[in-house]
Amino acid sequence: MKGLEVSEVWFSQVCINDINLGSEFNDKAKNYALNKIQSNYCVSDYYLLKSYLKTELSHRSICYDLTHSIGNFLQDGDIVTEIKSTKKEVTNKDFIISRLRSYLKEFAVVERKMMPQIVSSEYLVYKAKTDKISTYTLLAFCLTDSVQTVLKHSQYGSEHPRFYESTFNNLPLPKVLFELNEQINSLFSCINSKLEESKQLYAAAEDQLLSELGLKDWQPKNQNINVKNLSESFLSSGRLDAEYYQTKYDEVANKLSYFKNIKINELVVYPVSSGATPKAGSDDYYTTKEKGIPFLRAVDINGSRVATDNFIYIKPKIHNEMLKRTKLQRNDVLFSIAGTVGRCGIFDYDFEANINQAITILRFDEKIVKRLYVVLFFNSEIGKIVIEKYSRQGVQTNLNLEEVSNLSIPILPMSIQDEISTKVKKSFALKAESKRLLEEAKMMVEQEIEKGGK
Repeated sequence: MKGLEVSEVWFSQVCINDINLGSEFNDKAKNYALNKIQSNYCVSDYYLLKSYLKTELSHRSICYDLTHSIGNFLQDGDIVTEIKSTKKEVTNKDFIISRLRSYLKEFAVVERKMMPQIVSSEYLVYKAKTDKISTYTLLAFCLTDSVQTVLKHSQYGSEHPRFYESTFNNLPLPKVLFELNEQINSLFSCINSKLEESKQLYAAAEDQLLSELGLKDWQPKNQNINVKNLSESFLSSGRLDAEYYQTKYDEVANKLSYFKNIKINELVVYPVSSGATPKAGSDDYYTTKEKGIPFLRAVDINGSRVATDNFIYIKPKIHNEMLKRTKLQRNDVLFSIAGTVGRCGIFDYDFEANINQAITILRFDEKIVKRLYVVLFFNSEIGKIVIEKYSRQGVQTNLNLEEVSNLSIPILPMSIQDEISTKVKKSFALKAESKRLLEEAKMMVEQEIEKGGK
């Protein structure tokens, strides 16, 4: 029948241990990608991924949020929960992959030196059994479009789709991976070096900021009681919640009072604005990457920049009409106001994009304050305390636009702001170069797979 796509699959090709006869699971694109991976290669059990890595899947005691990792290296994952456990811990150079939303490339090689570090039970943790293929080579292999297609079409479940562990374990490994191992390891050596230098530069910028503010190595006194006069507190702030009056907020405010402090609404050249979210899942609003406009959420603000890996897309008509007030411009500073409040990053791209209701636009002309200085301040430990004071607790932590507008920034001399901004820019450049090299490693494997499939 016209328009009907049919995919014919041998029963022997269906995963016997985890049979799924759904049409999506046996999609034509998936089978094409799988065939391309194994074409012209001797694929036996010896060449299956499970032969080279042993699985250590378990509930882990400290859960790291992989969303906040640097690229595909688990270095700065945020601890989101902590539970006592006697299970084995994740060690350096382990390979981690999320069974949930794997098609968003949520996998990594552990690079963080600080132990212990654990991931949640949604992640598969693999430890190398051999040096014939490094975990770096496997990471490059998993980043390829072919593997991504296989995993995307191997999901089961509707609300929180995930793939079977056996699907990943039984991925065929092209022989070319053994031949490319040395080259890819060399590339990853450069990647790691650039990431480390990037991290050090960013830390140096934050260290300079806090030193200039007289808050380097500052620790709160952690007093449990803070006495406030009703007329001097509630009547001016309208807040009766005890959290708002913690002594650490007074300590930071007193330190910052030695500097000129200017409110956001006096620094921006465009009203502080947040976006909106069209009806979830509606075909009237959302579309594909090829046809749509990137629609940014708070999760897309990562490492003081906008990360481009996990965008969703809205139709151009929605971007140009319904959300025309919040069209992004290059160098807009984005500030999250819901969920992880205060996450701050710069949109330093030339493509069109828009934002949802969890993000505000802060647009500066830099006559008084540098954009990257603002980003660094709010992402610093001190900036987080300033934001934390005004955040409202509830089902989801939030700030409103008026509260964001009234946040104050300590203004340091422009020469110091320039020095700090330069360090941050160099840090970004190094991270971008590491990402380019990661793409090069992926393409190296992808091209060899393509050759083998012809």
